Amino acid sequence: MKGLSVSKTGVYKLRKGVPPDVRHIIGQREFKVSLGKVSRPEADAKALSYLSDWEHKILDAREQVKFIAAPERPRRTIGIAVDAHLEEYKQAQLAHLKERSIADHVRSLENHMFKRFPVIHNRITQRVVQGWVDSYQELEHPPASRTLEKYVNCASKYMSWLIRKGYAPPPNYFSEVEMPLTRRMKRQPFSDDEILLIYRNIEDEELSNLFLLGAYTGCRIEELCQLTAEDVLPYEHEGKERVFFIIRNAKTAAGQGRTVPVHLQIHALVLRLQERGGYLIHTPTTNKYKERSSAIGKRFGRLKRELGFGPEKVFHSLRKTVATQFKNQGIPEPIAADILGHELQTMSYGVYAGGAPLNVLFETLDQIDYKDLEGATS
Repeated sequence: MKGLSVSKTGVYKLRKGVPPDVRHIIGQREFKVSLGKVSRPEADAKALSYLSDWEHKILDAREQVKFIAAPERPRRTIGIAVDAHLEEYKQAQLAHLKERSIADHVRSLENHMFKRFPVIHNRITQRVVQGWVDSYQELEHPPASRTLEKYVNCASKYMSWLIRKGYAPPPNYFSEVEMPLTRRMKRQPFSDDEILLIYRNIEDEELSNLFLLGAYTGCRIEELCQLTAEDVLPYEHEGKERVFFIIRNAKTAAGQGRTVPVHLQIHALVLRLQERGGYLIHTPTTNKYKERSSAIGKRFGRLKRELGFGPEKVFHSLRKTVATQFKNQGIPEPIAADILGHELQTMSYGVYAGGAPLNVLFETLDQIDYKDLEGATS
């Protein structure tokens, strides 16, 4: 069978070139897939199934080309260029988002939906849209399930808006696709031993400071990098002078403006950072979205990879670690949510539904304890 080959290890592979006239629609020069280590009859059967599916995709793409190439036929419904109303959509639906989120949303549309469906017309069917989603699994390096969901969700939101405005006919097939059954990677918390391992291997003073702030507060990395000396305020707790943070640059509305007590273990550190003035974490660069955590976050990423940690363990895992400690110590969810800035899913929390008192937050946060880390940081 043309395009079918077998490696020295017995793994069958199938390849088929994408015709030049539809490569810009399909977005690749070649279809290819591994059929696994199977018998020749099984490989032939699998290959026929893939070849049939690829032929359908080529035919669908050629239909797209016909509509793009034939605007002079006045009696035929041509449809609309998919990006014709993008600027209006950005103003109407995305203006409330942060600059980075807008750019990410638009980039997802332009690099994926718009390339596969440059024109919206009545030849776009459920099968065509589902085929587009399924095609990502045939790539040599398929996107992660969460990334693919983002592509589809952005496309669905845009199509829903086009339909609502009367720019495109219903239905919205992007909202009805079935996502591939792939296992989603979940961020994992660090263990006490891992916390100590990372801390002992940090040679960068600013990264060390940032790591301790994250480990003892559970704040997001950008929240910590945006903290200034003015965001550190005094508070007397149980007869002792303590301090707490005001989080003014949170990712979510639930986290905006919240108060986060400073753990006793990092009290002296925070006072030293406050005395320097300006931002508590000195990182000189910001990216185009005015985020201060980008460079130092990459430094942490390189360190943890050098120590053998995989993609499931990241700086955000410190947040998971603090949440896990709260859960294991039986901390009520509303109090933990007040500290971490989580959105509560229910309103039946009684006395602390309006926010826990600051003294309760101090008592809660002081319960964070990492085996052997206290001695290492003193």
